[in-house]
Amino acid sequence: MGFTYYKTMLMIAETTVLSWDDFFEMLKAEFINNPAKIVEKMSDKQIQIRYKTWVFNLYWETQPHVLEESQEIAQIFAKNRPDKDIIGKCHRRITTASNPDPDMEYFNDYVYVLQVFERIPDSYIFDNQAGHVYKSTESPPA
Repeated sequence: MGFTYYKTMLMIAETTVLSWDDFFEMLKAEFINNPAKIVEKMSDKQIQIRYKTWVFNLYWETQPHVLEESQEIAQIFAKNRPDKDIIGKCHRRITTASNPDPDMEYFNDYVYVLQVFERIPDSYIFDNQAGHVYKSTESPPA
């Protein structure tokens, strides 16, 4: 089986009211019933979920290149979507990265993070491995 890294991006529309602190609280609430999983804010740009030797990182990105990449994603992956202009204006995002999980032991934890993403209004999930971008309230494309 290949290595699974759980890389996803949440693109946040400019009209969405969301702070990094708000997101951190949402994430902690998602994992509250599993105290073995440690959810810790490492900085004003990084949250880490840890369990044993596995680490899952989330990064808050607001640098100028975020807007440029949103425009590229909208042109390439969302060109047929009616909301492509909104996607192209996203200047904030949350990206994820993890240790390899070849046996998918932590897949459910990744799904919990996606469930938090899905509760953020007017945001878009970009799966760069599959080449899909979709609104957080929509089902992922098949």
